[in-house]
Amino acid sequence: MDLDALHRLIAQKLADRQLPHETIARVAGSPANGETCDACELLIEPGQFVMRAGTLHFHVDCLYVWDVARQGLAGAAGPEHAARP
Repeated sequence: MDLDALHRLIAQKLADRQLPHETIARVAGSPANGETCDACELLIEPGQFVMRAGTLHFHVDCLYVWDVARQGLAGAAGPEHAARP
């Protein structure tokens, strides 16, 4: 998925409360078993890494974009100025 489209999709999901605005206390990663990413809605292929955040599943990049976007709601410097988790 194109990065701009991913940013728009995640922003919409945040606005619609389909993705949480709050920090998720525990995130764990492991090899994927064919989960669907809650951010981009694409399959997380076996051989890729899935990030589990509570009941949510993310591609590594999607987790990062979601985290930057949700933090940006409080006051946005933009993803290019945000520190990577």
